[in-house]
Amino acid sequence: MEKIVLYYGPNIGFKKYIQEETDESDITTTLSSVVRKIDEFKNIFKFISENPDESKIQDIQLIRVGNLISSSDEYAGIQEHAILNFEILLSKLEIKNIYFQNPPKHISDIFNASYPDITEIEKYCYVPIDERKIYTIHENFDKRIIGQPKAKKSLLRSLVRLTYQKNKKPLVILFYGPSGVGKTETAKYLAEILGGQLFRKQFSMFQNNDYIYYLFGGEHSKNSFAKEILEREANVLLLDEFDKVNPLFHSAFYQLFDEGIFEDQNYKVNVGDAVIICTSNYLDEDEIKKQLGDPIYSRIEACIKFDSLSTDSLKGIIEQEIEFEWKKLRQVDKKKIDKNEVKSHFCNHLSKFSNVRIIKSSINLAISEKILERIIERKGK
Repeated sequence: MEKIVLYYGPNIGFKKYIQEETDESDITTTLSSVVRKIDEFKNIFKFISENPDESKIQDIQLIRVGNLISSSDEYAGIQEHAILNFEILLSKLEIKNIYFQNPPKHISDIFNASYPDITEIEKYCYVPIDERKIYTIHENFDKRIIGQPKAKKSLLRSLVRLTYQKNKKPLVILFYGPSGVGKTETAKYLAEILGGQLFRKQFSMFQNNDYIYYLFGGEHSKNSFAKEILEREANVLLLDEFDKVNPLFHSAFYQLFDEGIFEDQNYKVNVGDAVIICTSNYLDEDEIKKQLGDPIYSRIEACIKFDSLSTDSLKGIIEQEIEFEWKKLRQVDKKKIDKNEVKSHFCNHLSKFSNVRIIKSSINLAISEKILERIIERKGK
């Protein structure tokens, strides 16, 4: 064996790395295809399950592999005993190079212990927050998130810390205020500026014991919070509706907020330079402190308030959303819909539209109704 590479990062980074590093002349085999297609492995797993005696499998011929590759999602399809006896599995392969993305700790420990001289660690390089990115956020924020100038200033002030402090501590901030005024959209906007899809978990679901295994780890084949963080594309983590998480789970986030480290029994991930955004519907900081408690509250660097939308802000959002939807319409539908009439209707009934979500869904319904009228009129002729 020439080289073992343990790659930590998202699929987009791993695929690019494989394309750049592997030789097209070598036979490339995925871990899952090896386990699934080669009959000898079925015998190996059977022997291991019944009696893990390596002498029983010495007669099985070595299987030659050029590059053995495994992406993150492949481990879930491999039986538990195959992972636990991974070293025996390796002994039946003749491999040139190994490239594994986000391997479970049991596998990475085997590589590091048994092949330390040829095992390399590669990590995805996330786009950092620097002065140029902060200026970009400042320049375009008001076009994307309407009516939140105070939140914008507070956010930019918080982000500045990441441009000069290199202590590998994540920036943990909490957005609070009414629902549907731009909190989640701001997190999405930050992720886009940093060139990746937002990592988002809806924490209102974390109410029962079913999520203990998700947070603290269970079988390697099960999904987990740590594994999903490893696969994130942008260095922005959104813990949406964090106020609704069961307080029993708060301890799972202490080290993440303090040091940027999250670890379960299968994975360990470091997000020391990330932006961690928690959202809530609290209306003031006193309520935040009381409801979350000191252990979590003291780990949040900034609480940023998002205000209720003003009349001018609501009109601006209506204008923006109608223009956005208008661009997607076909010409036949544009002839049917009076854009200015739709705008006037919504602006004249602002009291019915208190937040962005309601505005978007209402505009979609209004436009869909007009298109439906056209379809019915056409069929009736």
